[in-house]
Amino acid sequence: MPFLSALAPSKGYADRQGKQHKQLSDRTRQLLLLLKRWLPERKLVVVADSSYAVMELLARRWEVAMITPLRLDAALYGPVPEREPGKPGRNRKKGDRLPSLNQLVKDETTEWQQVKFSPWYVQEEKVLEVATGTALWYHPGKPVVKLRWVLLRDVKGRQPAKALLSTDTALTPEQILSHYVERWSVEVTLEEARAHLGVETQRQWSAKAIERSTPVLPALFSVIALLAAQLQRQGKLHIATTAWYQKQVAPALTAVKWLLWEKMNFSTSAHEQHVIKIPKQWLSYLQHVIAHAA
Repeated sequence: MPFLSALAPSKGYADRQGKQHKQLSDRTRQLLLLLKRWLPERKLVVVADSSYAVMELLARRWEVAMITPLRLDAALYGPVPEREPGKPGRNRKKGDRLPSLNQLVKDETTEWQQVKFSPWYVQEEKVLEVATGTALWYHPGKPVVKLRWVLLRDVKGRQPAKALLSTDTALTPEQILSHYVERWSVEVTLEEARAHLGVETQRQWSAKAIERSTPVLPALFSVIALLAAQLQRQGKLHIATTAWYQKQVAPALTAVKWLLWEKMNFSTSAHEQHVIKIPKQWLSYLQHVIAHAA
C-alpha cells in the first residue's frame, strides 16, 4: 500500500524557479533513511527500475537490500586480492576484470539452471534459465558496489536476456527474482491511482496546492484498499453483474462508498424500519454525490 511519497520536480522546473535540482537518487536516499529511522529493526528490500541503478545509491552501507536491473555491459570485477606486505601504493578497489554479462550469455560454457517461478506477473508460472555470481561493479570516480548478479534467459527464446542485481549477496536468485516480480503490484497501484484518483493529472496550477494534494491521493488509495479488504473478509464485497455485462472484479470504490453512507445515521425513528427520514442537508449531499458519480 502507498504510505510515503515525495515530489520530484524536473530539472527544467528547478531551473525556471531558480532552485538547485535534486536528483531522484538523492530523494530516494532521504526516503530510505527516513524508513530506517521508523523501522530500525527491520531489514528493507527495495525493488526499483533501472532509474535507481545509481552507484552512489547502491554503494551505501546500510541494512537495505536494493534490487534493480543491471546493464549487460556493466564493468564487473573480481574481489580485491590480499595486499602484499610492504608493497607501496594505494590499496586496490577491485580485482581482475570479469567477463561481461553479454559475453556470458553467448558463452557455451556458462552454467545455466532451469528454475520455475510461480506466480509470474499475469501468468501462473514461468520457466527461466538462470545464472548467477558475485562481483564488484566499478566505474572510475564512482563508489564500488558489491553485488550479486542474476542473469535470466527465456527457455523458449522469445525474449532477450536480462540481468538483475542485488546489493545483498546472501539472497538467492529465486529470492531476488521473486522480489522483483512483486514490483508488478506497485505498477498496478500507480496506474490505478492515476486512473481513479488523478495522481499526476491534478488540475491545480499552484505548486503548493500540488504539494498538498499529491501525498493525500496515495493515502486515500490505501484507505480505500484497506476498507475494501475488510469488507471482503466479512463477505460484504460482492461482484455486481447484469445480463449484458459480467464483471470479474468487485467494485472496491463503490463498496467503500456504500459502507460510509451506511454508517451515517439517516434514521430518525426506531419504530419505522421500512421508512427512513433523511434530513434535507443529507439529501442535498447525496444528490450532489450521485450527480457527480457518472
